[in-house]
Amino acid sequence: MEKQRENRAKDPEFIVAVAAFSIFGGVLLIAALVLAGIHYMTSFLLGMSLYVLALAVILVSELAIRKKLPTFSLVMTSIGIGGVYAATYVNGSWAKLVLKEGQGAADSSLTLGNFPAWAGVGVTVVFTLLVVLYGYKRQAGTFRTVSLLMCSFCLR
Repeated sequence: MEKQRENRAKDPEFIVAVAAFSIFGGVLLIAALVLAGIHYMTSFLLGMSLYVLALAVILVSELAIRKKLPTFSLVMTSIGIGGVYAATYVNGSWAKLVLKEGQGAADSSLTLGNFPAWAGVGVTVVFTLLVVLYGYKRQAGTFRTVSLLMCSFCLR
């Protein structure tokens, strides 16, 4: 029985399925918390709690889970990194950067507007630099990839 479990854990389909479902589950968890926050919190409290939640995921993943389950820790830390970018996008006033003259004056319904767009750009750039440096230190290309993809999404 133990040998069968080891063989299954080395199977490429099993590895891909575990990674895909863990990422999908993390995305659904973050979406559920955001939707719950939209209905039950003020905009400032919701925005700051998104940061706290994302940073808590990163800290728990790196400090508690990393030694026992390194692959799962990599996935959870990547989800936390994406959560920080999502929180920055939701908190900033990005609609003013995206909307051009003549496209209408309506702000995006996805942004809370807790801080101006230039502050969001600053947070995004500084966090990207920190994650890229941490990715080099830990030799985790996944962190660098997630960080650069989410940075390009935020600064589009």
